Amino acid sequence: MRDNITNINQRRNAQRWNGAALAGGMLAIGAIAALLLTHTAPKLLIERTSSMSPQIAPGDLVVAEPVTPMNPPRVGEIASYQLGPYLITHRIVGMTADGRYLFKGDANPTRDPWPVAASQVRAVYLADVPHMGALIESVTTTWGKLATILSAIVIAGASLAWRRRPRRAAAIAPLPLARRKQDAPVRRAA
Repeated sequence: MRDNITNINQRRNAQRWNGAALAGGMLAIGAIAALLLTHTAPKLLIERTSSMSPQIAPGDLVVAEPVTPMNPPRVGEIASYQLGPYLITHRIVGMTADGRYLFKGDANPTRDPWPVAASQVRAVYLADVPHMGALIESVTTTWGKLATILSAIVIAGASLAWRRRPRRAAAIAPLPLARRKQDAPVRRAA
């Protein structure tokens, strides 16, 4: 009987540690994902306007490949260029005679009024993740960070509290053991 109680206590302790490990693991994965999103080779951009709708909507996370001399942007591709403090993501619609790019947002009625030098083009579009940019942006604000930390604490606390709930004595009492074969009455042939 003591072995059964010991096994039950060991299982409970393992469940508590599993809950804490799960909460800690989720926090670690979130931290690693945040680091990767800010320190990866592809550029990750958040679309803030509807100029590229319907292909890229506001709040989408744009994954873009940095421009290299071996991989220059081509007409028809979506690319991001630097204009002062802004990074603008539009489609390349042409080139000037002196080799500068002409851009236009898919949803805009006219092309951008300025030709863009090749040195201003920073990245070429690879893919976009719908709504992920808005989520990342909301988490990076002060209130978003606070909400993320509080959510993690609540999840970890709830997980640990749920595992520590006292159980009724009836649930802990061992079940009666089945009779063993050697304990059964022996029938003798007459």
